[in-house]
Amino acid sequence: SLLQEVMSKKGDLSNNTPDKTMEAKNRGWPKGKRRYPKGVGAPKQPLSGYVHFLNERRESVRGENPDITFSDLSKKLAAEWSGLAEPDKNKYNDLAKRDKDRYDKEFSDYQHTDSYKHYLESQKEGGGGEQRVKKKKKTAGSSLARDSKRNSFDESDGEVVVAEPQRENSNSFDIPIFTEEFLDHNKARELELRQLRKQTTEFEEQNAVLGKHIDSMKSAISKLEVETVQQRQNNAGLQQQLDMLRQMVVSSFRGVQLPGNHEPLTLQSVDQFVSGLHGVMVEQQGQQHTGLLNTVKDIVSRMDFSKIQG
Repeated sequence: SLLQEVMSKKGDLSNNTPDKTMEAKNRGWPKGKRRYPKGVGAPKQPLSGYVHFLNERRESVRGENPDITFSDLSKKLAAEWSGLAEPDKNKYNDLAKRDKDRYDKEFSDYQHTDSYKHYLESQKEGGGGEQRVKKKKKTAGSSLARDSKRNSFDESDGEVVVAEPQRENSNSFDIPIFTEEFLDHNKARELELRQLRKQTTEFEEQNAVLGKHIDSMKSAISKLEVETVQQRQNNAGLQQQLDMLRQMVVSSFRGVQLPGNHEPLTLQSVDQFVSGLHGVMVEQQGQQHTGLLNTVKDIVSRMDFSKIQG
């Protein structure tokens, strides 16, 4: 009888195991997770309490820390959520509960629309491929399910769940795609990109202004160089006229002797001669040298200054 009892237990185990295996393989959707229809006319899926908390605190934390990276922001928010007391968490869980009630009402109305019928038909037509996709999603999310718990008030709050870290020192923070957090992440990246484009535009404008200043400086330098060349030419012309005037004075006043000066008039001494002659003419004693003054006036009247001006 003991042998029969053992054999009967083995038979029961062998009969139950395949059924459980088939049930685990064919259940299709993870237990405790609700399937939310997607498509035109489908109501927006409800958010968990944790996502409501993120949406409320994200901009405030980013405003207090303008240079914070997205990963550090996510870790900081996760740490804040982990440190919240249960009464504070209940505030966001109540929001999640109301959001779920809203979804249930909208989904009830959505079930009577043609869009919902089309959705059911599409699910039937693509059932096989969908099952494979679901299995892949389940496999990819298994490690996340082992390390984290759901953040919503209800176990059926959303198809895609945002992981809540259990430890404040967690080194990773995963964001499933097509969630509010993922969209907010994209918006933050787009905002940074717009800021970088704005800064690039401002730098380009500054470069353009500096380029204009450089062009103006080059133009001013070229103008000064031209004026310098012209001034040198004018100086050369004046020097030539001065040399011609000296030669004319030497040739015209040759033989004229100043009082107290018996040196011959040469090109080297002509400047001293003219200076002494000027002194004799302006002094009051010039009246004593009336003959010299008349001689000077006669010589000057016969000098041809047109040669010098030409």
